[in-house]
Amino acid sequence: MYYYFVKGELGANNVKNGLVATYVYQKNPYEKAIFNLGSLEWRYRFSNTWNMELAAHGTSGSYSEIGENHYSGAAEMRYSGRVKEKLQLNGSAYYSDPYFPGNRKGVLSLMQNGSVSLSDRMNLNLSYSYNRSNPKSYSYDYNYNSENQNANISISLPSIKNFNNSLNYQHQRESSSSYSYLVGDDNDGANLNMTSHRMGWQWRWQNPAWKYSLFGTIEGGFFKNPISKDIVSQGKASLSFSYKWITMGTSWQQGAYYLFEQVMAQRQEKVFTRFTASASVNHQLSNKFRISSGVNFSNDVYQGAIPSVNLNTTYTPSNRVSFILTGSWYKYPNQGNREIFNVEGGVRYNFSRGVPLKGRKSSIIAKVYYDYNANGIYDKGDAPAEGYLVEIDRKAFISGEKGEVKYSSVPFGSYDVKQLQAGEWSFSRQEIEVNSYKTSVEIPLRQSGTLQGSIRYIVGENSIEIKQRNEGFRFTITSNDGKLRQTAVSDGQGNFITFLPTGNYSITLDVRTLPEHTEIEETVKDFTIEGGGVVKLEPFDIVVKTRQINVRKFFAQTPEE
Repeated sequence: MYYYFVKGELGANNVKNGLVATYVYQKNPYEKAIFNLGSLEWRYRFSNTWNMELAAHGTSGSYSEIGENHYSGAAEMRYSGRVKEKLQLNGSAYYSDPYFPGNRKGVLSLMQNGSVSLSDRMNLNLSYSYNRSNPKSYSYDYNYNSENQNANISISLPSIKNFNNSLNYQHQRESSSSYSYLVGDDNDGANLNMTSHRMGWQWRWQNPAWKYSLFGTIEGGFFKNPISKDIVSQGKASLSFSYKWITMGTSWQQGAYYLFEQVMAQRQEKVFTRFTASASVNHQLSNKFRISSGVNFSNDVYQGAIPSVNLNTTYTPSNRVSFILTGSWYKYPNQGNREIFNVEGGVRYNFSRGVPLKGRKSSIIAKVYYDYNANGIYDKGDAPAEGYLVEIDRKAFISGEKGEVKYSSVPFGSYDVKQLQAGEWSFSRQEIEVNSYKTSVEIPLRQSGTLQGSIRYIVGENSIEIKQRNEGFRFTITSNDGKLRQTAVSDGQGNFITFLPTGNYSITLDVRTLPEHTEIEETVKDFTIEGGGVVKLEPFDIVVKTRQINVRKFFAQTPEE
């Protein structure tokens, strides 16, 4: 496969209005076609609180298999805004023709989120998502179709000192034909359906002065067995603990949450269970040495016990040279105790060296503090943040006992202030203007939320046989205002977790990290992070491509009269 594209943009630096036009030429050997695709994207900010993005895509495909040209298209929309001061809304929609080329063919996706401030201490959050996928091809016979719905209502309760908690209800429906062949011939390829109802409680206890926190969840509910149609209970409990740069967590699940889990457990005539445990460190040991490492373990009824270890270290002896060493180890018992061990090393050299500007100099004094009431002002109830890493002018600083950071002999000019690492407390990037001999800046830390996600494989009856890899899927997370861009990578169980400040985001799976002979129909998901909350995304479905099937048709010829 090869392709090239041309892209033009109007208003690239205009925060209010912009237009992007794109042309893509692609020669696709899998579809046995040549595609010419044109796209037009428009963004507009109606006010300081409302913005919208619209996009339309059209394509022409020349298919060698059938010797014909066909046309298809897609459209998408995203918006976010605030109604008065108490209601925040954001949503998105996407539709593509069943024959639209790429990973999102035959998709209808809707998402709507809302947050209502009930009082100074209580918020009501609502979300709904709907995804339908029914891809078709002129070169292959697709028998895959799926439909997923998810609705969630949560209410944050008033905090009691350092204790915060919330209640939520979740409705989940999954319908797919991917697993019909696993339950016998009686199903005749029809979709299996699974609808769940769950109630949950989330709580967090933290003490920034002692730099530790506890976070726990417990939820329970029921679903109708997609095969026997009886009612089955389900539940999950989790607990995580963090102290400074150490994080540990464990979880237990009883009863399936997804169709694949239920089908695989029922094939073994067992109730689905899963236990996970993990521990990780992420620490700047010194100005020159940084380490990020983790140990994970999971055990469920169809995969067995899977241990894994990962390590990432960086040694920076000078401003221009860095040495990087990464490694990982996984063991899969259901594949003959197969072990995977990877080690990578590298050297980074910076050819450019920053030269301080001549002229007047200033001192930057930054105060870093925990902004408990999220008003952006250091007032009663807030506390200084000691030992917090801050980046100013691409230099790292650690706040002192009173939460202060001092940067002396700074030339006049503009400088970026950013956080160095993701954590439970974060702040938005600031640009400060240094034009006096003393510059003071406040850095309010707001409680972050947790994003959890995963991948899962969709395998059909005629799918190509592949070795399913769970680790190494790379995701890019971008805030709607463009101020934050972060990367997450899946582990050996196909899961990923990261901390994000409150706000609206989109997450994109890098298709370059997909295994061979697979594709994905929905590469982008939108979500909203609330302080102290946990967002669990629907899994990214990795579809294993089907084998080529040659069909010959014979017709009886009518004798001439």
